[in-house]
Amino acid sequence: MDGIGVCQNKVYVEPWKESCIGVNSNQNNEENLTDKQENQEDMDNQDDDDDDQINSNNEDVNNRLEKVSWSVGSWVLVEYDGNYYPGRVITKLETETEVECMSRSGPNWKWPARRDVAWYTKEQIIRQLNAPVPISSRGICVFENL
Repeated sequence: MDGIGVCQNKVYVEPWKESCIGVNSNQNNEENLTDKQENQEDMDNQDDDDDDQINSNNEDVNNRLEKVSWSVGSWVLVEYDGNYYPGRVITKLETETEVECMSRSGPNWKWPARRDVAWYTKEQIIRQLNAPVPISSRGICVFENL
């Protein structure tokens, strides 16, 4: 909608001009200019609020990432579709990490019959875990710090 606006229910073009199509009075032009200034102030305030929210979110992510340091072969907890899964880091790149995840077996964990390998962003890696402890000969494991 760049270049198009509304002034007293009439469409105007080129918002940098102070006149409206079909409106020809100084009072309307002054009102239009005042409305534009108020709208610009509202937009500036909204931008400031959005910037504050973005900065807050970035600080939260950065704080969480500072606590998490992982390398290839380490165990991490990842978030996928609102659920959490433990897994082993296979590949680590600057922006993404490839993780092979375990699946739930009752209250415990096991390797799935079909490998579950996916790439996760830094934001999806929640924290580092200790290696799992096997509790059966069938591959069932527990995580002490999960």
